[in-house]
Amino acid sequence: MLRYIAILAGVILTSFYYFPFSFTFLPGINTKMLMAIVALPIVIINAAKSRNGIVNRNFLTLVIFASFVSLASYASVTYNTTSDFTYVSYIFSMLVWLAGAYTLIQYLSIVHENVTVSVIARYLAAASAMQCLLAIGIDSSPAVFNTVHSFLYGMSGLDEFAKGRLYGVGCAFDVAGIRFSAVLIIMAASASRIAEEYEHRPAGMVLYLMAFAIISIIGNMISRTTTVGMVMAMIYMVYSLRLYNLRHLPSTTSGFLRTGIVIMLVFAVFAGVLYETDMVFRRNFRFAFEGFFSLVEEGRWEVHSNELLWTMYRFPETIKTWLIGDGYFYNTFADPYYVGEEYGGYYMATDVGYLRFIYYAGLPCLLLFIIFIWKSSAIGMQFFPGSRLMFVFLFVLQLLVWLKVSSDIFSAFAIFLALGMARKEPDAEEIIAAEI
Repeated sequence: MLRYIAILAGVILTSFYYFPFSFTFLPGINTKMLMAIVALPIVIINAAKSRNGIVNRNFLTLVIFASFVSLASYASVTYNTTSDFTYVSYIFSMLVWLAGAYTLIQYLSIVHENVTVSVIARYLAAASAMQCLLAIGIDSSPAVFNTVHSFLYGMSGLDEFAKGRLYGVGCAFDVAGIRFSAVLIIMAASASRIAEEYEHRPAGMVLYLMAFAIISIIGNMISRTTTVGMVMAMIYMVYSLRLYNLRHLPSTTSGFLRTGIVIMLVFAVFAGVLYETDMVFRRNFRFAFEGFFSLVEEGRWEVHSNELLWTMYRFPETIKTWLIGDGYFYNTFADPYYVGEEYGGYYMATDVGYLRFIYYAGLPCLLLFIIFIWKSSAIGMQFFPGSRLMFVFLFVLQLLVWLKVSSDIFSAFAIFLALGMARKEPDAEEIIAAEI
């Protein structure tokens, strides 16, 4: 019983890290920051025991490249004499994410004898599925709505801004979508290991696949960016599980595939019934899969947000902006010295990730950020050689999402980086997987 309580606490702690929020009684600090603060004494104690802690070559590499991003941002802000310091402090944001992840890994190491990629996948899946179910509860139950809004800071503003869209606790809009996408890819990367582990315990496999379905469906109701991760995860599973060769599938993979098909059918029937009987679900479901409905009903793929996105592809017109940016990442309403054209939404009325970085600090800053994300991926491959493809997919996910929004997925990388830095030796599971 105590073990189940400890696991549940681990799921909640994972959500605190991956979907941070602030309490009403502590509005200036979110849950990720609190976990980062807890990491400080843990690092000191571990450093005293092992004489190295987590300060190693890989850690210093991340610090250096994150510092380059901050310095490029500072140069732009200084040159353009603006007050938008959004990414000037990115080095500190990176350290907070990494420290928060370190606290999470230390807790999971207490609960589990050996923390692996598949263990992390299960906790991320559970936390993400929990957020999806919470979003449904907030939307459909006044009791849940009032309870959540009573202790979470800033929820009233979020509810007004959401305008009928689903949201969880610290989980909303495109930020939620890119994090759900990363989780789906991580789950797909662990599919073969989950299939082997739960071959004789089908209940665990059912829960894992149910979580995948919940995140794919309800996650899209929260943010349609989740579709990117869903498609990439399915491609990943077809390749990693050799589903393209159905005649020679091992028994574990066959069982995993059969279970997945049954769950898909059950969810399809359940969604069909709700679609016909519940108008709220019908509205959310059509929003989530607007492109698919458009394809079936009108013969072409059309999503309102994507149509709007095309209008945001406006490129800089001066060499100066390309080289060092204009020093604005968000809108200019808070800058009393701005005398240019005012735009609704973000600066230059664009939400495109690549363009927002270029307008903020120029092409060099964008390239430095891409290099930083790639170094995070490369270090992850070094720590977990059996999961190289997963880190490649996560890096590609980042590049794809920046076509739409500016959110980054370092929060997903940080969990594995913290685990790799905390380990004294590689996990046997990863060594075996790397050799196959």
